[in-house]
Amino acid sequence: HIQVGPHRYKVVVVPDSILEGAGADGTCGPRRNVIAVDGGCPPTQLADTLLHELTHALLATVKLEDDIEEALRRARYIARTTPYGRQKIQAACRF
Repeated sequence: HIQVGPHRYKVVVVPDSILEGAGADGTCGPRRNVIAVDGGCPPTQLADTLLHELTHALLATVKLEDDIEEALRRARYIARTTPYGRQKIQAACRF
């Protein structure tokens, strides 16, 4: 468990197949206080994913993720500012 403000989040490691349909390495469910991360990720990617999802939890805690467009903008920023996120973006931009 990880404490985020007044909320205690349960962190679960799940098989890649569960998150595959979402096209993500992790997900944050602030209504249920659960963060799920892909157990098939390399350790560095797993750490980046957990940090990314914790940022979503923090933003939800301080009520900055009520607006979906704002949430998407913040998610893109987080992806650009973590090492694995930059790597993913660079790979997607190769022709």
